[in-house]
Amino acid sequence: IQVVHRLHADNGTPKEAAAAIAAYRLAHEMVPSQLLAHAEVWEALLPQMPMTAMVRNLGTMTKVGLVVEMSDAARTIVGRLQNQEYLRKSRIHPLAVLVALKTYAQGHGVRGSATWTPVRSVVDALGAAFYLSFGNVEPTGKRLLLALDVSGSMTCSLNGLPLSCREASAALALVTAAVEPQYEIV
Repeated sequence: IQVVHRLHADNGTPKEAAAAIAAYRLAHEMVPSQLLAHAEVWEALLPQMPMTAMVRNLGTMTKVGLVVEMSDAARTIVGRLQNQEYLRKSRIHPLAVLVALKTYAQGHGVRGSATWTPVRSVVDALGAAFYLSFGNVEPTGKRLLLALDVSGSMTCSLNGLPLSCREASAALALVTAAVEPQYEIV
């Protein structure tokens, strides 16, 4: 706690923050906002960053210059996204991965003005992770009937997310088809 207070009170440098993160395994929420604008700080955070935090911060890590094509950070991220066991342990839902994919690939967030140039290998790995994360959904074992409305009225955004209602329902139908033994989709 003293380390976190010191970083906030002393306006620590990115190098000091990176050292504190490595020594005390600080999470990104513990680091002062102004220091999160530095690649060095995100580089220190990445090794212990949980999957959900990692996919939520891909845009920021790319914007600050940490994630670029063929970088160590990009290889780390791609490796995690393609690791079935890591995805299983993270318990991340396929829809969360799909939201991360759509947000990252568009090169800007839903809120704010932050922009970045998406890294192709990360976009591809997010696409693969969407399907790999189907294993995180526990089947109900019940008989299911899904009726999807894919009409023009379903193109509206889903509660501020980068998905339309049509895309979200189709994604959930894909997950259902992959994990449930008895289903019908109409």
